[in-house]
Amino acid sequence: MPNNYVEMGKDLYVILKNISKLPTPPPTNNSQYLTNKYRSILVNHLTNIENVSKFALTIREIFIPVDESSTSSIPSSSSTPSSFKSSINFIMNDDVENVDPETLIKLPIDDFEKKQNEVCELITNKIINIYEATVKDQVKSELLRRSQFNNLILLLKYYEKLEVFCNLHLIRDKGKTVKTQAIKMIVRSSKPSKDKLPHIKNREMTAVLSQAARIRRLLNLAKNDYNIFYAFPDLHPQFFLSKN
Repeated sequence: MPNNYVEMGKDLYVILKNISKLPTPPPTNNSQYLTNKYRSILVNHLTNIENVSKFALTIREIFIPVDESSTSSIPSSSSTPSSFKSSINFIMNDDVENVDPETLIKLPIDDFEKKQNEVCELITNKIINIYEATVKDQVKSELLRRSQFNNLILLLKYYEKLEVFCNLHLIRDKGKTVKTQAIKMIVRSSKPSKDKLPHIKNREMTAVLSQAARIRRLLNLAKNDYNIFYAFPDLHPQFFLSKN
């Protein structure tokens, strides 16, 4: 087994013991920290605090809050103050790449300093907007990663309902199991049309169901607390595939 999987397993064990100290939803890593480094920081932080009220979520240089509303609260590049736009109308389309330094140099000294400051403010504002946009995209990616765990658990729940239906109401050939019958039904229903191949193959569904079952076992150990999956940004559903 790869070392990184062993280390992930050890860290998950620590999270299980300290899961009550995590805020809900847990934060994600600042992009300045690699995910494995962040995981180490988070584990050490949790083992050194008494309860969730001591979790330093305000430390933005380490922890980035993750909330669906946070993805819409970050200013976009279109939020540049209008005063900047009107005061630098010599820049075509507000594109700083089109600024001609010679044009500025030829201005009277007072105008030069004023325009220079305005251009610097505009450039600074654009840099901030781009940086905040990268944070926003990171949060979106983190939300997507977390939703994958929820979806796999939900898939497993629906599959088990299908199994119950098959067991109670459908006839099976001798030697066929309820699981085989249910999976065959899913595969058949995934065909877009009779002359098309199914979107889902038998072995793919079998692998996904096994993966989801492993995820649920860990979730049960965590007393149904999804923070066990949300805490580490480098924990992906693929970690629970049987081939791993």
